[in-house]
Amino acid sequence: MIQRCRSEYPVKLMCRCLEVSASGYYAWARREPSLRVRFNRRVLERMREIHAESDGVIGAPRTRRSPTRACTSGATVWPA
Repeated sequence: MIQRCRSEYPVKLMCRCLEVSASGYYAWARREPSLRVRFNRRVLERMREIHAESDGVIGAPRTRRSPTRACTSGATVWPA
């Protein structure tokens, strides 16, 4: 939320309202995305590809099943 609203409100004000430290927010903002976030982005990207390749015919249930298998096939579950 702080990231989204930075152009509208000062970061320090939002941190105070949300009861988080400004230094904690800035440390979080500089961190690399976690393995889970990277994996979820990869799955979402693959779901969009599957949907586009099917001309929008394949719906949510099948797009949720297929990309997870595609993204986890191989030696490791998590992306490198």
